[in-house]
Amino acid sequence: MRILIVDDDSKNRKLLAKMMADFGECETVESGKEAFSAFTKAWENWRPFNIIFLDILMPEMDGKEVLQKIRELEKEKNISEPHQAKIIMVSGMSEKDIVLQCLEEGCDEFIVKPIEIKLLYEKINNLGLAKAN
Repeated sequence: MRILIVDDDSKNRKLLAKMMADFGECETVESGKEAFSAFTKAWENWRPFNIIFLDILMPEMDGKEVLQKIRELEKEKNISEPHQAKIIMVSGMSEKDIVLQCLEEGCDEFIVKPIEIKLLYEKINNLGLAKAN
């Protein structure tokens, strides 16, 4: 499984990469702009990400913008839903309207920081993803 972790805080990126190491190959980037670039390059190389963790508050391009751009590109490329990246928004913001907005815009799950490993694994399991063997 290929995993993209997007967060402008290096400690959060490292922690999430450590939590996800048993699931597959992790790539980390620190901005929304880098995230979209990594996503498009992955498709160009026929090595798409299976799961993407997106922080919401980032400079240049926030996580919601990245989410929209990813879903638009998947639509343009006629990528069927089962083959689309599973996107988990990760944020310190837990307001109901923000969570609902992200879900309406196409994210698959939402996790509030600080990330609890048990909840993280539960969300991943709900998406039908499993650890690498």
